[in-house]
Amino acid sequence: RRREIEAMEAAWGRVAAGGTEALTVIGEAGIGKSRLVQVLQTRLGTSAGWFEIDGSPRLASTPFGPLLDRIPDIARRAAEQLLPGETPQRRRLEVQSRLVEWLAALGDGMRPSVLVVEDAHWLDPSSLEVLRAVALAPAPLGRLFLVTTRLPLGAPIGEVLELGPLPPEEAERLLEALPGAGLDRATRKRVLERAEGVPLFLEEFCRSAVAGEATRLPATLTDLIAARLDSLGADRIVAQVAACIGRHFELDQLVELLAPSDRGALRQTLDRLVQAGLLLEEGRAGAPAYLFRHALFADAARRTLLKAQRRPLHAKIAASLRRRSELRTDRPELIAWQLGEAGMASEAVKAWLDAARLALGRSANEEALAQVAQAERLLDQLPEEQRAPLELSLLAARAPALLGARGYCVDETGETLERLRTLARRLHEPLALLVAVNASWAFHGVRGELDRALGLAEELSLLAGPAGLPVFAHQALGLDQLWRGSAREAVAIFDQGCAAYDPAKHLAYLQSGGQDPGVGCWILGALACQLAGDEAGALLRQTRGLALAAELGNPHSEVFAQQTAVWILQLRGDLSGCAALASTVAARAKEEGLPHWQAVSEAYVAWSDVKQGRANSVEALDACVRRVEAIGDGATLPYLCWVQVDALSHLGRAEEARDVARAGLRRLQGARRWFVERLEAAARRPTCSPCGRAPRPLRRSSAPRASWPRTA
Repeated sequence: RRREIEAMEAAWGRVAAGGTEALTVIGEAGIGKSRLVQVLQTRLGTSAGWFEIDGSPRLASTPFGPLLDRIPDIARRAAEQLLPGETPQRRRLEVQSRLVEWLAALGDGMRPSVLVVEDAHWLDPSSLEVLRAVALAPAPLGRLFLVTTRLPLGAPIGEVLELGPLPPEEAERLLEALPGAGLDRATRKRVLERAEGVPLFLEEFCRSAVAGEATRLPATLTDLIAARLDSLGADRIVAQVAACIGRHFELDQLVELLAPSDRGALRQTLDRLVQAGLLLEEGRAGAPAYLFRHALFADAARRTLLKAQRRPLHAKIAASLRRRSELRTDRPELIAWQLGEAGMASEAVKAWLDAARLALGRSANEEALAQVAQAERLLDQLPEEQRAPLELSLLAARAPALLGARGYCVDETGETLERLRTLARRLHEPLALLVAVNASWAFHGVRGELDRALGLAEELSLLAGPAGLPVFAHQALGLDQLWRGSAREAVAIFDQGCAAYDPAKHLAYLQSGGQDPGVGCWILGALACQLAGDEAGALLRQTRGLALAAELGNPHSEVFAQQTAVWILQLRGDLSGCAALASTVAARAKEEGLPHWQAVSEAYVAWSDVKQGRANSVEALDACVRRVEAIGDGATLPYLCWVQVDALSHLGRAEEARDVARAGLRRLQGARRWFVERLEAAARRPTCSPCGRAPRPLRRSSAPRASWPRTA
């Protein structure tokens, strides 16, 4: 590995001069990634401060899991109840910022440092985000950020060193240098052929040869490790039980599982496993702990147990973990994995669901999706009467996580909502059905699929009345009328929703991450009044909507209300007011992790800049429109095309404005909207300024009106 070692030493040379460097070493299991790290550590000696973090398959869906394990103070902060006015995303950003600051400051203040992240392919998305930020953070004394992974991590972190199998000549040199390699020529040839350039195979075969265990040549690395375990005799049982706990385990955990009559004898067994090269000792003197030297060793040791032998062990481990209250509340995924391995599928699904809800509450959408997926793999083990209600709960957790992580352009979100509606209807769960239909209506409405959204709005009207929550239907049907150009009819429907609204009844929906329908009726009613030419009515409803959103403290509702107010200011022609509020909304949307509203708000900021003489902002406006398109907002996108047309017309770029108007019409896909006539006019003759002044009141639309069943 001379080339790779030289690359690491060259990076360290730049670090020693006060720079920051990042290297990612990629290669399959056993290919020598950790050995490269050990070589560098040996060569640097005391010239560097050395810090290590390990990824773990058990923490792959735990937000910030391996990082918080190292930093108890920040872990406690992450687990605390939200303060009044604090949102999950704000807490997440605080924890993330503190982790970046803590990791970036690692060192003794006297020498450069090396931060090593092993097995990064098992890192949760939140931890990976933190470490990417650390890689870019300055380090006054210099820092080398060194990552090992079996798989690519998306965007590379620094320079990438890809490790493949050793070339034949390097493999032969390694075999000759290993203790116990006094093999005859024929055996050496067969070992090299069987190893296929994998260093761990060569090392472990030589270890077994030294110990007198190599009676035959195993076919694969896995077979070789299994053979080494078989040679341990009675000590193998301790290794197998420890592997059920995980790659890292504590002596006290083993004592609880094995209940030895002599704790000292158990320590001696562990010492022999350390000497055999299977374990490494770690931990404090008062709390002995151990680590399997390679993840493959732990996997092999656990799999050499029959399922009937493993399951009782995993059940005991799960019971032990459940007795620790901090794990029940903060790390239910650790318990869930043990329950699943114990064959306790129903309990495991519930624990994974707890973990997913906890992740959602911490604004960790990708981790929530991973935990839901873990639970769904266990559903087939359950009888139908248990499976269906649990699947309903899992779908209810997956839908908001998908929206938060992927936006509206992913068909999987619509499919999840459709399955949620079907299952809620079959199980006769009216509230779950109402929430599912409302979410489906929002999904298709945002995508611009208005006919589909109208059908769901009418279904909402049939469900919402009997459920005592008619405001959901008022919001949906009112918005349909607004989009189609019937502004006065929309105002009447929104006003009915405001009259029927009871905040207490919608609290559970808000807590699930939804947008408050009362806020929606007030603020959309304001928009409808503005379009109907009633500015006084618009101001009254806008004030009430913004006040209600602020009182509820729900970030989705607040950002939606403020962004709609931006739209109203733009329609009034209030350039400075529009720009100021849009800047505020963009910052808040970024803080709360709402990229959709951030892009829309920044588009209005750019439009205002153009109208106020900053011509170069037209490129920023175009970039925002493209971001909205990538997110999948087919409802707002054609209107933003109209905004673009106005900006381009203002700059005298008539031909470009005409092209944008035509693109906006294509995006409407034949649907009639209240502004379609203005886009059509712009496509023919984009010399007028359709925005930045109060619009004429809308004429009554010729589009069909949404029905309003009496049951609503």
